[in-house]
Amino acid sequence: MARTEKYCHCEGWQKSQHQIHSAQLFAGVHGQQYTGDQFKFCPWCGSTLKVMEIPPLPRKKKEFTVYIHHGKEVHVREDLKGKHREHCLCHSCHCFNPENRATNCPIANLVYSICVLDNLVLPVWECPDFIER
Repeated sequence: MARTEKYCHCEGWQKSQHQIHSAQLFAGVHGQQYTGDQFKFCPWCGSTLKVMEIPPLPRKKKEFTVYIHHGKEVHVREDLKGKHREHCLCHSCHCFNPENRATNCPIANLVYSICVLDNLVLPVWECPDFIER
């Protein structure tokens, strides 16, 4: 479903409306919803606000595939299959030494244990102990 947005071409609106909208979003996230009237006129130039219809972004249907991973059938999004190393922070970290679990990063060892336990692939996106190679 398309949504609508009010706008004005004047300099005041162009310069300031984004800040007002951001403040409203910030307040809303923290439970302070705006309950006042919607703008009908531009507060800077007084013109009647125009309404623009914004169509929804097209959503591409995700394609999935099934393959055998470590002897078990698993499902994966087609566009992500085989991209674990490209996305996982561990593969760029100085602490990552998967050939020697004794000296490997303890977080990476834990993630790997979970992966083995349930036959998962879990890329690490954020890590407090990351040291770039």
